[in-house]
Amino acid sequence: MSALGEEEEDDRASSEHSIDLDALLVALVLVPRSYPRNRFFGLYRFPPARRVRRRAAILRSLIADLTHGVDDFELERNSHRLRLRYRLIDVGATRTTHLSDQELALVKLGVERAHRTQPAPRPLPPALDAVDPVAREHLRHLLRRLYEE
Repeated sequence: MSALGEEEEDDRASSEHSIDLDALLVALVLVPRSYPRNRFFGLYRFPPARRVRRRAAILRSLIADLTHGVDDFELERNSHRLRLRYRLIDVGATRTTHLSDQELALVKLGVERAHRTQPAPRPLPPALDAVDPVAREHLRHLLRRLYEE
């Protein structure tokens, strides 16, 4: 029996397998069925991959909310994170989420993609244009890598 705990073994194994967690997040947000849990069970045994899977679900729900319309949209930058806050029109609830610049770029791309399939899309909140150019370029780089592999 190993002296390491199961979680420590999983963290060590995930780094040995060198999973690109940024690319995994992009794939799970834009193509949610690309890495199903039942088929890639070993991948999701690693805590970092499980966290990415949960984060992808949150980002997909943000994309769905923003696509279907929100009110009182606010985007505020705090030290290293962004605070996204909006009110859901249909239920009257307020939602607040903290994002990185890369996650905001990914959410904006997801909303733009979803708008292309809608017959009469709602306008994007102007604050979404605040995507950091470096984060946008990083996302483009990840998309190229995913497409080429």
